[in-house]
Amino acid sequence: MSSILEEWMGRGFHPMVMIDSNSDINESKLKDFNDLHGISDLITAGRDLTTAPTTYARGKQRIDFILGDEHIKRAIVHSGSLELHDGLKASDHTMQYLDLDEKLLFRDDSFTPMPGYYREFKLYDTKRKTQFIEHLQEAYERQRIAERVDEIALKMEEKNCANDEDIDAYNKLDEKIVELIRSAAAKVGRVDFGYQRSPDLCIAGKRIRMHKTIMSCIKNNIKYTEKLKSLAEELEYDLPRQESITMKQAYTAVQFACSL
Repeated sequence: MSSILEEWMGRGFHPMVMIDSNSDINESKLKDFNDLHGISDLITAGRDLTTAPTTYARGKQRIDFILGDEHIKRAIVHSGSLELHDGLKASDHTMQYLDLDEKLLFRDDSFTPMPGYYREFKLYDTKRKTQFIEHLQEAYERQRIAERVDEIALKMEEKNCANDEDIDAYNKLDEKIVELIRSAAAKVGRVDFGYQRSPDLCIAGKRIRMHKTIMSCIKNNIKYTEKLKSLAEELEYDLPRQESITMKQAYTAVQFACSL
């Protein structure tokens, strides 16, 4: 599990670990695991409770956890544990739940650039490896690769030699196989990742949008909206009192934001 977390955290993701640990959160091995990856208990980090109840019917400890890093923890709206047999009556464990603010969770304020080689197909990626094999098998069947290999092999076996025509057919088939392998790898390699967003460019765009909204509020003589206040808070910008700013000043602020 550590190698999986290191791989995906290294790519800039924030994995959540849902685990039946058979031990308390402070057990030494689990504590070392959490400290190593910078994750902690998310259930008690929410607003619903500070200490979650026992999660196992035949035990006195809480042994079921949802673990995550600070980025996920900041997005928690509600979290907690249901009573025994609530939700899933066949289980002897209680159900844990998290309610997350998607805007906080996915706004990329902890952006980590992804190394270029991680955007390619790698054999240690089990999901992509399986997809690659499936795509390649489909292409092999469509192009009758196995049958064509057998046909060439049978001709050579019957003649007990290979003439120029056989060698030419072999080389063409070999080129086709390599082409299909590269095509399947490229198809799988581009599935999960698109373009890389620049955090600085995103912030600059939000500043422009914020100042244009301020200018619109002043022009139309309306109060600052909640979305504007939220955006200003996100950008750590102190909104000026509406009566203290002129239209010309608001326009100048927009122009300045566009020039950055």
